[in-house]
Amino acid sequence: MTPAISSSPAAAAAALANVPAAAGGIYIPQAYSFLSPETFETLVEGYISQLHVRKRNKALINQQLANDCLMVLTNPENTAIFNPKFRWWVRKHFVFTVVGELRILMDKKNGKPVCVREQLYDKVCYFHHIIGHGGRDKTFAAITKSYSKVPAELVSLFTKNCQTCL
Repeated sequence: MTPAISSSPAAAAAALANVPAAAGGIYIPQAYSFLSPETFETLVEGYISQLHVRKRNKALINQQLANDCLMVLTNPENTAIFNPKFRWWVRKHFVFTVVGELRILMDKKNGKPVCVREQLYDKVCYFHHIIGHGGRDKTFAAITKSYSKVPAELVSLFTKNCQTCL
């Protein structure tokens, strides 16, 4: 599911069913045989561990962080939630859009939905598959047309480990 706060999963799915993928819409995930989720998670952990300690927490936006960002954005006057530095960081980097009952976290710079860590495997596999295993640059270009906050280095690690591309 996209980074959102919703009353129920059914409401979330119904709200996004007719939204294009570029705006955070739903696609039906497939079982991908060219790289297992476990291998991908190992790649993600390796990517994060090589980053500077200060950058590790926000290198990939997980669902909890996305929900926290949405809480700050939807309650701008509430200074009791989180610390001022975090609220400033959220307001500087993100906005949100409402689709039906969903609030979708968007990158302020480019207006694209944020791809949260829990969705990363499905999104990278999906785009790598639909471009015909076209390699690092084509995969990254396809993903970044629709989503934000997907590290190029992680896409590179993915394509280097794709069993079809080897």
